[in-house]
Amino acid sequence: MDLHDIIILKRQELYDKVWSTPMNKLCKLYNLSDNGLRKICKKMNIPTTPSGYWSKLRFNKNVSVIPLPAPDSTTVLEYKVDPEKEKILIKKPINLPDIKPNDSFRNPHPIIKNTLQYLKDDKSIDWKAALHLKISKECRKRGLLILNSVFNELEKRGCKIIVNREDNYLRGYPSANLDGIVIHFDLREITNKRIVKVAKSSWGNQTEFVFNGKLEFRLHGYYLNNLRKIFTDCPKRKIEDYFPEIINNIMLGIEYGKEGRILEAERRKEDERLRVIKETEKKKIAEENRKFGLLQEMSTQLNTYNAINYLISQIRLKYEKEISSNIKLRSEERRVGKECRSR
Repeated sequence: MDLHDIIILKRQELYDKVWSTPMNKLCKLYNLSDNGLRKICKKMNIPTTPSGYWSKLRFNKNVSVIPLPAPDSTTVLEYKVDPEKEKILIKKPINLPDIKPNDSFRNPHPIIKNTLQYLKDDKSIDWKAALHLKISKECRKRGLLILNSVFNELEKRGCKIIVNREDNYLRGYPSANLDGIVIHFDLREITNKRIVKVAKSSWGNQTEFVFNGKLEFRLHGYYLNNLRKIFTDCPKRKIEDYFPEIINNIMLGIEYGKEGRILEAERRKEDERLRVIKETEKKKIAEENRKFGLLQEMSTQLNTYNAINYLISQIRLKYEKEISSNIKLRSEERRVGKECRSR
């Protein structure tokens, strides 16, 4: 399919495809994003599959298909799609001014200041207020200068710098927090594995990891899939040369996070709408079953009533015949008696 082809989506056909093909595969047929196709379904009032639907189907579990609602006056029956306009463009890093890391601790960030004092064995500093660096003493000053510059630049852009103390995986990592969106990052020194020979040891040779003097800056976050996350010292460029891109990627990650939060809220809203529809359908089916049960009960009662009435009518008819025959017999006896007396 050509990217410039205009696609006409019909409501019933799109509904059938949505419930027969996973959304992440179906959107590729139209050169759209997953979210773009969901928005089109929303405009056409087409219910989409709830989360976990395809997993349940794969393992032969019971799934329920939400029927296509009847169209009303506002329902879009056909939708023209121009993939070039509908597709979401990935944001590229913007050109930042030539920011250079600080070369001294003239304006240390509070976390860096606490870390420096903690490294000097200052007993007044709690270990939770300082960074725990995986950096050798030779590279420690350079690493702290880089982090100090990152902290200050991010705070200029409205971020709050905190150190994670709760998450096991990211414990001790600094993070940038803006409007509830958190991007974790860390700076460490790369290590090389070295085999150490130990004479007369039952364990054999031992392995140790030795710092090699190269620093590595890593970004951690759910919304960084389209951005560079790892910056490493190399012969041509040092981490300081990547400083503008590091700041830019952190800020873009936060922006992606805000957009993702909006999309997540829309997805939850859609799931809730589908859940309400499903619950309404269940209640409707339960009410119809209840009414059907009442009708069956009434039908049974009516059949019983008719059977009793028929039986009563048959008994009545039988007795009426017997009474009628008795009356005729008595009248005949009276007539014969009269005739005998008259003679």
